[in-house]
Amino acid sequence: NFEIGVARHEWEIVDGRYRLLSEQETTGLAWLFKSVRIDMESTGTISSEGFRPDSFARRIEGQVVKERAFFDWERMKLRVGNRAEQELARGTQDFLSFFYQLGYMDLSESGGTLSIVTGKKYSTYRLEVIGDEEIETPAGVLRTLHLRAPGDNMTELWLAYDYLLL
Repeated sequence: NFEIGVARHEWEIVDGRYRLLSEQETTGLAWLFKSVRIDMESTGTISSEGFRPDSFARRIEGQVVKERAFFDWERMKLRVGNRAEQELARGTQDFLSFFYQLGYMDLSESGGTLSIVTGKKYSTYRLEVIGDEEIETPAGVLRTLHLRAPGDNMTELWLAYDYLLL
């Protein structure tokens, strides 16, 4: 029950364009053993269909690393890092924008799929709808939609109904 790090997200939306920033850093005892700061940035456009990234970058300790992606929606091409271009699936998100895109998705009882670029790789993930749940958080009890992305590293998500499915 002790803090090992903090993450802050900032967003800016002006005239149909967005900029998402994420800052993550170790704190407390974890900071004594390994001080790490990771920044991510996603830019693109936003519409009634949700987020449409143009670029994504990840920096460690302020240094730009090879973890970046460039989206060419007109040609439906994607470049991840320094690799060759590849086909871009409609609705693809980056590792930062996908958090916000989930609220725009039509997640029926059977779930859905979402293609995500991390800056290192490009993969499609299956989302299973577990159901509605109330969870207790430091902000109080939240009514949520519980999702699961199965796989080697299973991920579970709880989207808060009262907070635009964030």
